[in-house]
Amino acid sequence: MDALRGADYCLLRCGHCGLVYQRLAPIGDLAQKLYEEWIRPVVAKRDQLSRRSVASHARLTKEIGTALNELGLSPDRATVLDVGMGWEEWCLAARAYGCRVYGLELSAERLAHAHELGVETVGWGGIGSERFDFINAAQVLEHLPAPGDALRSLCDALRPGGLVRVACRTVE
Repeated sequence: MDALRGADYCLLRCGHCGLVYQRLAPIGDLAQKLYEEWIRPVVAKRDQLSRRSVASHARLTKEIGTALNELGLSPDRATVLDVGMGWEEWCLAARAYGCRVYGLELSAERLAHAHELGVETVGWGGIGSERFDFINAAQVLEHLPAPGDALRSLCDALRPGGLVRVACRTVE
């Protein structure tokens, strides 16, 4: 693991909300190595798909429905983005509502899977070319080297009155 030789891995905890986040997050080639080699896509996909259940799908559809109600939009008029879409569970739930769905992901393997399922994708550089009513960023910002900049980019990609949902796991 020469890529990590001499590097510090440090987790910090927010004193206000309890969020645990990385002090230094991988970028560029290191991020690609992490998501394409170390977190082996075949194993990650199998594990993610095995955790899908009626209850997890119901939770996602409730979150999406709540956002659409808050926005006052019918699903067929909503354009949504899932940042860090992984294996597209959120995207598929939003598409089942009838939303126009986009996903953003670093992993080439996950992007290929999204394309197989007909999920449109954008990269960080392309999110400004589309305007979104609702952006889901769950378990993402705590892994980025500049989360504030990323959040500003997401907010810039919103339509007026749109919503960004940021969700992070806390550690007890």
